[in-house]
Amino acid sequence: MPPASLISAQLILCEKVLVEKDNVHSVVRKVDLFYVSALPSGQDDQVLAKMSVLASARFQNMDNSEYNLSFGVLYPNGQRASLPSQTVKLKDLDLKFKDLPKGVDVTLELAVPVNQIGMHWMQFLVDDEEVARTWFWILSRDSERD
Repeated sequence: MPPASLISAQLILCEKVLVEKDNVHSVVRKVDLFYVSALPSGQDDQVLAKMSVLASARFQNMDNSEYNLSFGVLYPNGQRASLPSQTVKLKDLDLKFKDLPKGVDVTLELAVPVNQIGMHWMQFLVDDEEVARTWFWILSRDSERD
């Protein structure tokens, strides 16, 4: 079960995330479709889908807990791959507005291993509990011509 103080969580896949001078995030070209030339042919081969991720979580103002934020990919066959994680301490956040919810934004540049064609899911987890997910498709470059 997600933390009781979690108010909202979002997950966006895009080509690039810009962090502006005022620390506001701008998403460039939201994406959900990635083409690959071919699937890996052997164990030593690796095909990667490059994407940027913006994940946001908002917690109640009085929460001073520490949370582990992590990401995962669910493949069409049900397998799951873990992606980078980080720990955030809400009590250490420098809050500009003391009465508003505490917010955490995470930006990642990812190279997701591809071993299947089809619909995948990107997961955003707080303390190993899924709080947001979004789908994306991996297609063969050949299917682009159809």
